[in-house]
Amino acid sequence: MGSFFSSLFGQPAAQQADVPPTTSSVSQSPSPAVERESPEEERVAAVSVPAAPEPVAEPREARADGYDIEVVALHDRYRAEAVAKQIMVQYSSDFFWTPRKTRIEERPGPDGATLYSVRLGRYDDEASARAFCEKLEASGFNCDLVARR
Repeated sequence: MGSFFSSLFGQPAAQQADVPPTTSSVSQSPSPAVERESPEEERVAAVSVPAAPEPVAEPREARADGYDIEVVALHDRYRAEAVAKQIMVQYSSDFFWTPRKTRIEERPGPDGATLYSVRLGRYDDEASARAFCEKLEASGFNCDLVARR
């Protein structure tokens, strides 16, 4: 039975002491076919394993969170307020039963001076904003759709 266990688990410790340690079949030295001139080249060679490509995020289209209509942008706040009041009076039936509002927004102009934009909104979809913009244009107003982000 002793030979049965020794074949399974190796030789007893007393017998193993006489056995010289085995050498690994893996060589630590570089192969003769590859010549390396410096340790830096050796490190580069060890690191030059191609990495798996990183996943690239697909660009998503920015989705509008409703639309506003910009009627005019003026340097004079009082004139901008007068245009806003004119639109509210002239199109009161379009604004009466809706939560849409006319408002004045301040923003810097291209020359650095403050512009006062008359904006109407909020429209949930582009089609309804465009329909009201066409109505304004028929009355002589200029307008642009502005997507809310």
